[in-house]
Amino acid sequence: MQAELQELKDRIMNIERLLEQLLKRNGERDVGINNERPLSMRQAADFLHLSISRMYGLIYEKKLIPIQRKGRSKILFSIRELNRFLNEKDGI
Repeated sequence: MQAELQELKDRIMNIERLLEQLLKRNGERDVGINNERPLSMRQAADFLHLSISRMYGLIYEKKLIPIQRKGRSKILFSIRELNRFLNEKDGI
């Protein structure tokens, strides 16, 4: 079962890499910021199945990078960043 999950994870990462290459060729830089609505702290916590306090801890540890918006105090996240975190979270 673990080998199958690792194979699936590797295939998804390969698809993401190929998609990024395709988007760069077509002039797009970041799908998460340009085409997707950012998620609030609560939505991101629900997406990752984590508590709000754990989310703040991950931001402090620089394991999770929020989108910074000038003039607003809200912390927002792109789906792309949350997926990146999920792909790398084996060490948590």
